[in-house]
Amino acid sequence: MTQVLDDRHINLLQILAKVTIDSYPLDLNLSTEEWNAIFTLSRSHNILPLVFEMVSGNSSFISSPDYQSLMLETMTIVASQARRTDAFLNLYEHFIAENLHPIVMKGIICRQLYGEYCDHRPSGDEDILIQKSEYEMIANILTSNGYVSSIKDVTETQLNELQEITFHNDQTGLTIEVHVNPMGHDNDLRSKMNDYFVNVFRDSVIVNIEGIPIMTMNITDHFLYLVFHTFKHFTAGGFGVRQVLDIMLYEQKHYSNIEWNYVWKSLKEIHADRFFGDLVYIGNKYLGFNLPLICEMKYPDELLKDIMNCGVFGNETQEQRSAGFMIKGSIGSKSNSFEMLLKTMFPSKRQMINRFPELHEKPWLLPLCWLQRFVRASKYESSSNRSYVAGSLKISKRRIELLKKYDIL
Repeated sequence: MTQVLDDRHINLLQILAKVTIDSYPLDLNLSTEEWNAIFTLSRSHNILPLVFEMVSGNSSFISSPDYQSLMLETMTIVASQARRTDAFLNLYEHFIAENLHPIVMKGIICRQLYGEYCDHRPSGDEDILIQKSEYEMIANILTSNGYVSSIKDVTETQLNELQEITFHNDQTGLTIEVHVNPMGHDNDLRSKMNDYFVNVFRDSVIVNIEGIPIMTMNITDHFLYLVFHTFKHFTAGGFGVRQVLDIMLYEQKHYSNIEWNYVWKSLKEIHADRFFGDLVYIGNKYLGFNLPLICEMKYPDELLKDIMNCGVFGNETQEQRSAGFMIKGSIGSKSNSFEMLLKTMFPSKRQMINRFPELHEKPWLLPLCWLQRFVRASKYESSSNRSYVAGSLKISKRRIELLKKYDIL
């Protein structure tokens, strides 16, 4: 096992290998502190229920004083996810009744890959991709079913530029992210990635989930979307091990039906081919998969360390979020450290628009949005007693060096 990982990372990866191979030999004899470190890390990656289930029969873990509380935490998360799943399927039936078939991405589609543990892979939201002409009907159905939009009176301009419009239902706890494009337009890379999905409605398929016909992308498009979505996060704040599991499980299930020539060509065009090759290597070496390696590995140990340190989307702390802003703004540019700092302090309207959608109609509010970010950052720095700017620069410098190795910058 590579030395770039510490014990909690190594232990967590061994546990997750049991998700892939039920008979995977798992003989962990750990202290209470070591178990706590594993579950703290699993919370960061939003996989605590999966981890608990894989080790629930381990004698060392059963004797841990936190076993009962972790079991209760797992049961609570799984029950909440089951409620959100039911709420989404009920909502989708309302779409069908109005002859609407939005494309479902990730979420419930990925959860099916985990079989009997589908609700042990939690996701707080469901993503649907819609045709712009159907937005008003989709929004009306969501509103009539108790979902509240993050944006009132969405304009044509916002539909063209926003990556998603969020609707939340307090009663069910479910959030629906309504997309009119899959990747957003925060930078040129994301806009280019959207071009690969212009025909997804024409080429869509129906899958049956608990008796409900759900429209989703075809196997090749959805696989490419999962890789692109993870790559999108890699070129911002980062991503976690759950996304690796999703991609590897999807590839394992659908390998023979994926159009590999098209996938490989597409990955090369956006410089994601080396990245994907290392993901497969990581899946095989650390997570129990046995998938074909379609290219030579490059920097899998460095990528794995980045994955394990990022958490589920690399945005747990203010430092991570700001570093993600720096990196996202650097894609497609040759910025030095000072220029990156300026971009972090004064992000463009293009970068800010998802967080502050009012900028669509009132771009002159951009300085006020910057001020709001400064105030929030100052409060964080005061409460945490550390320099968030220095922390952000340190994270961004480390991650930008990794992106350069993959020819992304």
